[in-house]
Amino acid sequence: MKFVFPDAREWKYIIESIATIVDEANFVASPDGLKLRAL
Repeated sequence: MKFVFPDAREWKYIIESIATIVDEANFVASPDGLKLRAL
């Protein structure tokens, strides 16, 4: 499976933003897409 995001900086900002809000999370990759499960 390959995940492609057009702008790596934008992806980094998204992850950093999620990290400030969420204590614990899992990314689940499937043929349907990338999902985030957060606590």
